[in-house]
Amino acid sequence: MQKLAVVLFYVIITGCPHGFEAISPNCTTPGRLHKEFEEMCQRPCLRIAAPLTPYVQQLQDELKWRKMYPGFEKYEHRLFYVEQAELVSWAEAIAVCHKKGAQLAEFEDDEEFQAVLKKSTPRGTYWVGITEGKDGLEREYLRILANS
Repeated sequence: MQKLAVVLFYVIITGCPHGFEAISPNCTTPGRLHKEFEEMCQRPCLRIAAPLTPYVQQLQDELKWRKMYPGFEKYEHRLFYVEQAELVSWAEAIAVCHKKGAQLAEFEDDEEFQAVLKKSTPRGTYWVGITEGKDGLEREYLRILANS
């Protein structure tokens, strides 16, 4: 319910710059919303609205990366794409990644690997990139078989 309230609040306070003057009849010039909002509400409204600012910014950031990278999922500070529908060779997997502006996944730690693996289909086959094998030698790729 909090997310809904934040989004609703955000839509209301940004209505005028996008041409929705019916929401804010006192807003006569797009782009002047903050000043007019401040004059209308003074300090009490701003005290209520200020704590919501980081959440609104977080939602804006998420919307931005979701538009830029459709189908990708975020884990902490990195984005991952798990292809569920297509069965491809290693070379084709690299080509698909490059088309999306990405590369085969390389995981920073086991926690990150397990989080991405949860997005996989049981008994699915996935290509991932790795930097070192157990023997310490550099490797270019690894095929992962997801088990239930």
